[in-house]
Amino acid sequence: MSRRTSSTPFDCGHSVKAIFVKTNQGLAPASDEALKVLGRYQFGEEVIVEHKRGRSAKQHRYAFKFFAMTFDLQDEYDSPDVWRKVLEISAGHFDPVVDKNGRTHLWPRSIAWDALDQDQFNELFNHIQDAFLAKYSNGISCEQLEAVMGARP
Repeated sequence: MSRRTSSTPFDCGHSVKAIFVKTNQGLAPASDEALKVLGRYQFGEEVIVEHKRGRSAKQHRYAFKFFAMTFDLQDEYDSPDVWRKVLEISAGHFDPVVDKNGRTHLWPRSIAWDALDQDQFNELFNHIQDAFLAKYSNGISCEQLEAVMGARP
């Protein structure tokens, strides 16, 4: 028997992702979708929440600024997208894939917003930055890189 007592209709079995922000009063909707989700429930009604730390948009922009800037510092790859994947693989963010001839290829994992939480993204970005400095920086130090890029969010 269902514990749901509200007459508010919704699609059973379909999850909706909604962003909330922590305030002094609890969680508050941070998007129109979150407002719609809350509107489905009556006051006092129980809601099950699966949580995941949200990604920082500032950190995301900083990472892509890093990819663009470091792309300009190298001359081995012609595509910014390929360059980003090379750095991700160099940082260990890949799955090995074996083709039908038994050769192993490295397939980069997703860094999509939903694929990693903020802690995972921070860890990956640290590895990406380390991989760049170790393999492609041509003597640029971390301090010099951050001086050009600006403070890390």
